[in-house]
Formats: sequence, C-alpha cells, structure tokens
Amino acid sequence: MHKYAPEHAKDFNETAITTYDKVAEKIREYSKEKVVVAKSMSTVIQDYYNENKDFFKDPNRKFVFIIRDLGDIISSFSSRFSSEKYQHQLNDIDSLKRFLNIKALSDFFKIAKENAKDRTYLMRAEDLYNKPQATLRAFCKTIGAKPKDDMHKFPAYGKDFMQKNKWEENRTEETARHWSGTAIESSEIGKPTSYDKVTEKDKNGIYPPTFAEQTDDNKRKVLFELYNQMLPYYVEMLNDKKHYIKS
Repeated sequence: MHKYAPEHAKDFNETAITTYDKVAEKIREYSKEKVVVAKSMSTVIQDYYNENKDFFKDPNRKFVFIIRDLGDIISSFSSRFSSEKYQHQLNDIDSLKRFLNIKALSDFFKIAKENAKDRTYLMRAEDLYNKPQATLRAFCKTIGAKPKDDMHKFPAYGKDFMQKNKWEENRTEETARHWSGTAIESSEIGKPTSYDKVTEKDKNGIYPPTFAEQTDDNKRKVLFELYNQMLPYYVEMLNDKKHYIKS
C-alpha cells in the first residue's frame, strides 16, 4: 500500500489499485472520455495533496466538499464503532481523528481554494437529502455532467451486492458493508438517522448534540471533546456561502 495510508491495505481486495499515483493516473485516463467523479476522505489523502500541489492545476478538475451536521457525523461514526472490532477506538480521541477530522477537511478546502479558487465548491448534505433532485442537478451543472431523471434513485442490491458489483467495489465485503451497509440496502437518497439534539441553538446557530445514544460516560466524554475541537473548522466551512453550489 502507498506510504500515505498503509494501514488501510487490509480493507481492500487484492485486485485494488495500490498507490495514490496509480489512482490519479486512472482518473486522468478515464477523464479523457467522460466526466469522472472520484470520492475520498480528507483524512486519507491530506498528505498526498500537501505534497502534490500539481494535483490542483488541471483546469478541468473541480473540487466539491460535502459537509454534514457535525454532531450527526460524530454520532453516526460512534454507532459504526459499536462493534467489537472498533469499540476500543471510542476511548481514544486520536484514533477517532483518523476517521473523523474536520480540520483535515477544512485544510483541504483552503488549499483547494488557494490553488483552484474558481473550481472549488461546497455542498450541504442536508440539501442533498432534503431536495435530492434539485441538488444533484446543480451538482451535475457544476461539474459538467448531463443530469438524468430520477438520478437520486438506484437499485438496492442487498445480499447480491458483491456478486453484481455494480459499484465496481474494491473494498472487502466486510468493510463495504460496515461503512456503506445502509446505502447498499437503499434504493434512493433519503434522510439519514437523526440523533438527539439540545433544544436551543448555540451562538453559531447550531443545535448541539447530546450524544445520548452513547451510554458509556467515558466514551461520551471523548465524543464531546472531539466535537468541541472540530466545531470551529465546521462552522468556518458552513459559513463560507460564497462557495456553495446553488440549487
């Protein structure tokens, strides 16, 4: 596996591309014939883009950042970490930051704005699931793709997911189902799980989380610590309305 994230090698099949440079080359190859949408997590590629600023120079390459309510993100990750395999990471804020680091996302966003200022955009997850058709049409217009009717709907593959492999999935089945199980079973973009909130907005106009779904006091304390550390970066991105995709 590439030097940037060797610990993730076990999560992929043997046929998966093994370096970031090869992924970048595949994107360049495919983009000669069609619009390519490549999704990644900022925590995984931050070292790569810091060392490869040429990554931003292609005038046809656009950068779209999706942001979701911070409390809901952390609650969602907490629920995904409820299995025995991941449970120990809820005791360690540094382990959580490997998966959920809004500062890394914010840093990536700033670098993209500096190096591709006219090709960097923000999309709110709330817009995507509350008005999926309009938001996806705006997204397609932004990246130069042709929109389709009902593009917010798709087949639910269920138990046949890996056999049909319509996603061209390179993760192991265990990893794919752990992180994307809801999407695999879904047939359209819908509202994600809602989590308990404080009933009054904070000074940023945000309803803070209670993390009531986490019953372990020590683990809940770690979640609040993570939330408070990441909140300034989330608020900064949320308020950058200049870069919002207009739907």
